Amino acid sequence: MEYIPLEAPGLLVPLCLAAGSLGDLWSVQVVEAVAVFWLAFAAGFMANSLADLEVDSRYKTYVSDAVRHIGQRRLVVLIGVHVALALLLTLHLSIVFDNFRLLLWVGVGILIALGYSLKPLHLKVRSPFQVLHNLFSLIMLCLVYYVVGGTPPPTSVLLVFVGLLLAHYGIELVNQARDCLEDRETGLTTPAVLYGITPTLVASLVVTLAGLVLAAVGFYLHFSRLPELAVAGRTLGFGALFAVSLLILAAA
Repeated sequence: MEYIPLEAPGLLVPLCLAAGSLGDLWSVQVVEAVAVFWLAFAAGFMANSLADLEVDSRYKTYVSDAVRHIGQRRLVVLIGVHVALALLLTLHLSIVFDNFRLLLWVGVGILIALGYSLKPLHLKVRSPFQVLHNLFSLIMLCLVYYVVGGTPPPTSVLLVFVGLLLAHYGIELVNQARDCLEDRETGLTTPAVLYGITPTLVASLVVTLAGLVLAAVGFYLHFSRLPELAVAGRTLGFGALFAVSLLILAAA
């Protein structure tokens, strides 16, 4: 769960951008959307810990010990329960908003989250397609925004989401560079394994900075659409971006 410090502040972005007032954040539907995010997120990480049990027993014993303590069969059941609850909550949201595309998109997101670690997709070992797992986070951010705001996110907000996810991926590249030796031994084709540690770290810096710049552009465009809030909005937006950036760097 080392990515929680990145995911948690990231979840605040759609909540804050979509809400017109604090009252918009206090509803059963918003709680359900946030719950869907975390249930699917946890299911993906449990699947990853299950798939990497042998590798983690050598390099991340705290993860493998936890899996053995819970039991592999129980962990599979837990993954199933998390996925089922996420889909049931999304079904309720789809009924409330009369939009069953929510269920379709969340289903795709969960498939990606599980397919990152599990066969037959197993995106983790398919280097060009590893980045696709960020679509899961994009779908969940859009879901939260839609539930809070009642409309799909505009282009400016999508720029913010994509920018922050690029920065997130930049940090993932750092972790992959750190895990290069164990990934090479287990046959994973991460960028660090394919291209080397130094090029991967350089790419990480470029991707992270590009993501933060893109997010800043998105914040600017979003708040410039609201003349009465332009000054305060841009200040709060860049303040939020700065805070998220610090958390990203601290987590790295």
